[in-house]
Amino acid sequence: MRRELLLLLESNTTGSSRLFCAAARRLGLQPVVFARDPDRYPYLAEDGIAYRQLDTGDPVAVRLAAAELPGRV
Repeated sequence: MRRELLLLLESNTTGSSRLFCAAARRLGLQPVVFARDPDRYPYLAEDGIAYRQLDTGDPVAVRLAAAELPGRV
């Protein structure tokens, strides 16, 4: 069954993004974080959150990465 995605562009390090990801999962969504440096966000590995490493300051790179996500056009 395909799950809808919640895409987070970068994240903050105060903890609210982790809460967003947990809430997304409770709602049946699959959170995906786009980050330039995923190592800044230890909760990604700890919670098994999907992520893509890319230049998040480049709008073209962000659009291309989003288009490559499973089930996207």
